[in-house]
Amino acid sequence: TYQPAATVTLLAPSKGPMEGGSFVNVSGTDFSERSSTLSYLYCRFNLTAVPADWVSSIEIHCVSPDHAAGMVSVEVTMNDQQYTASGVEFEYQDVTVTSIYPVSGPVSGGTDVEVYGLNFYAPDSRELFCKFGSAAPVAAEYEGNHLITCTSPAAPGGSAGVVAVHVFNNDAIYSSNVAYYYKADQTVTSIYPVTGIPSGGTSISVYGTNFVDMVTSYCKFSFTSFDAVVAAR
Repeated sequence: TYQPAATVTLLAPSKGPMEGGSFVNVSGTDFSERSSTLSYLYCRFNLTAVPADWVSSIEIHCVSPDHAAGMVSVEVTMNDQQYTASGVEFEYQDVTVTSIYPVSGPVSGGTDVEVYGLNFYAPDSRELFCKFGSAAPVAAEYEGNHLITCTSPAAPGGSAGVVAVHVFNNDAIYSSNVAYYYKADQTVTSIYPVTGIPSGGTSISVYGTNFVDMVTSYCKFSFTSFDAVVAAR
């Protein structure tokens, strides 16, 4: 049977990582449900064709394959032969996660984490997330081209250990070599001495459990009107 000529009008999102994996909503006209039933419906990113899922005559879904950085055309076929010639483009970006700060926190979660990298971009059609190991993704905030912030969830399984940290943007995951160390929850049981002079300067020993030797260790002294934070050793 003859079918009307389909067209592609819009991609959402219109960009994603070189590793592929972006869930792309393709808007257009005259997409055929029968073509989907016959497994003839595909999206083609430059020269690479991937299966498409039919949603309606004006919407289909597909997942971007991997590709080098740059702009590529995205076209659709309904017979696994001829493709549209709409000229709508998708941008592959070289996005890199380089480091995080701090690199550790308690297994109970709740640590504000800064994720640094290159070529971050604000999400358009979907949201931005951080993923710590196998824990469920947590919402993230776009702070600029080089920075994303999020709050660590509770450790997967509630156990101390090291997990990989990834960033999800528009349902695509960015490759990452950074890790986060979940530490057992720390407790303070006593200090010595328990008194000191008002001008400060008293050396205090703090006793407790699960302390870790790290340069980011601090003690906080809470007063009536303010808090004071000093480095610990």
